[in-house]
This record gives sequence, structure tokens and C-alpha cells, in this order.
Amino acid sequence: MKEINVVFKCNPNCWESDWLSELFGLCDFKIQNRDFVGERCIIITDNPRLNLFEKFIKHKKKFILINLKDEFIPSKQDHRIYDSEYCRFVFRNYFRKNYSLSKILAFPLGYKIKFWENYTEEDRLKKQLRPRRKYIWSFAGVIKKSGRRKALQKLSSIQPNFVHAVSGWDTADSLSSSEYRDLLCDSYFVPCFRGNCSLDCFRVYESLECGAIPIVQKNSHIESYDFWRTWLGEHPLPVVNDIHSVEAYNYITKLSRDLDALEQKRVEVIDWWNSYKNNLKHQVVSIYNNIFNF
Repeated sequence: MKEINVVFKCNPNCWESDWLSELFGLCDFKIQNRDFVGERCIIITDNPRLNLFEKFIKHKKKFILINLKDEFIPSKQDHRIYDSEYCRFVFRNYFRKNYSLSKILAFPLGYKIKFWENYTEEDRLKKQLRPRRKYIWSFAGVIKKSGRRKALQKLSSIQPNFVHAVSGWDTADSLSSSEYRDLLCDSYFVPCFRGNCSLDCFRVYESLECGAIPIVQKNSHIESYDFWRTWLGEHPLPVVNDIHSVEAYNYITKLSRDLDALEQKRVEVIDWWNSYKNNLKHQVVSIYNNIFNF
């Protein structure tokens, strides 16, 4: 394969960097400085302002864009570059129904940097599949928003559980990547509240990585359609209409009383997630081959 160049227009050690390396195979490519302009480029940014691409357009260099952190609805980012003839494909965080162009593909948020540091693929799979877990459910994050405190109070009678409250995003009182990973690997269920705006959040995929079952919400006042089904198609994730209601409590209680059924569900979710990732990686390679004429 010819050399592919990677140009970070944001911090190359960003929150998602390890996940980007896994999904897009970045470790096999040449990381260039942020001002590089050339052939066969993947440009990564968390705000695709037009001025970042001026030299590529001037020199008529086609590229693939990876657009991170575009959560808010309506978006706070500038997407005009999507329409450029030189922007040949866009991989973006956060699925949106209105971004339905054939050259746009949403991909999962993934996991925090150093989440799987020093783990082989075999080690990761063993962690996923480990059947006996310490906690029925766990939650680590900000609990002072979106009705989370009340929702977690409803779940508190389901024991054993573990809650680690933090004061904000990536604050000093947060668990480290390895501590958070180990907590999820010790949990059967993880309630996944919406993020700042979207129903999508890192917690969903970090749970999936660890073999825990994320419980997600079907829709919201902003994403009023069946979000997960519309994006992911058929999937085995437990979906509730209102994650702040008794629905999550009832689901966890029922399944946790039947360990065989619980393990069957957990393996179903693990198999689906690993298959989904592998299919997505193959799709990424196919797009590379098509855009860069390999």
C-alpha cells in the first residue's frame, strides 16, 4: 500500500487518539506536522474551519476528513468544507440524520486515551468475556445534571453497585483511564445518560469495550426519532424510553436475577460490538482504497 499521511489540526494526543489509531489504522501511516500539504492525506480536526484547508484547495490536493467533537445541535462548527470537491470523504463523530450525503459516515466516539494501554487484543477479549463481576451496575461521571441524581437514586437499591461522582469533564477528581476501565470490567450494567446535547456519549462505547451492558435512551426532545436503531440498525442494546424513569431499574432487576440469561445477553452484546467494529474497520479500508486509488 502506498503511504498515507495523517495531519492533525488538533491535539494529536486528544481524548480519542487511541481509538482513532485502532479504528483508522493510524499507527500504520506517517504522522506529518499540522502544516503539511501533500497527496493521500487524512486530516483530523475538532473544528473544520475553511482556513485550515486553504493550501489543500489551492494545490488541488484531495483528502479525507475526520471531524471530531461535533456534538451540539445545531452545530457550533463550520461544515462548509464538506462541500469541497477536494474533501473526498468525511468521517464524523455524532450521527445526524441531516448529514446523509454518500460521502459522510458517522463513527462511534470510542474510548479515552490510555484506556487499553499495554493490553494485547487477547488481553482485551479476556477482560470483555470475564463472567463474574463485582457490581450489578456502576456509574462514574457528573451526576448533577439532566436528572441523573434522581435516576441513580432509583437504582441505588440494586446492590452491589458503585458510583463515582466527579465535578466536571476530565477534572482532577475523575478516575484515571485504567481505573475507569477496571470499574467497567467489573460491572454488568452501565446506565448511559445523554451527554451535553446528544444521546450519544463515550460511556456507551467504553462499556461495550469492557463487556458491560450499556442501557441507552431511545430518543430525546432534540433527537426525537429512534436514535440508536436509525443509526446502528439492528442491535442488541437495551433501549428505554426514559432512562430517568423506573424502566432501567426494572430491566436490570429482571436480568440480574437470572445469571444465565444475563450472561447470554452480555455475550450477545459483546459479539455484536466486536463484529460491528470489525465491519467498520473493513469499510474504512475500502474507503481509503477508493479515495486514494490503491
